Amino acid sequence: MEHKYSTIEGTSRGYKVLVAMLGVMVGVFIVSFLVAYLKGQQVWGVSTSSPGDSSSPSTSSSSASAAGAIHHLLPQLRVQEGDL
Repeated sequence: MEHKYSTIEGTSRGYKVLVAMLGVMVGVFIVSFLVAYLKGQQVWGVSTSSPGDSSSPSTSSSSASAAGAIHHLLPQLRVQEGDL
């Protein structure tokens, strides 16, 4: 079976509208990425501190606080017999 391909002229109104819409979408995605990358914590109101962190964390207290945070979440993750 032989395939014949032809080039797209790119002169129709629908093609130009499609390319313009895709360009606008790419522009919005780039701007949203930059906002999220540069100002994400302020925009979304989050912080990078974990529960139990003090103002001057050491390696042992950081690992202890991370373990405490995990143990704090474990009861919420348990599956009840009726849930299945």
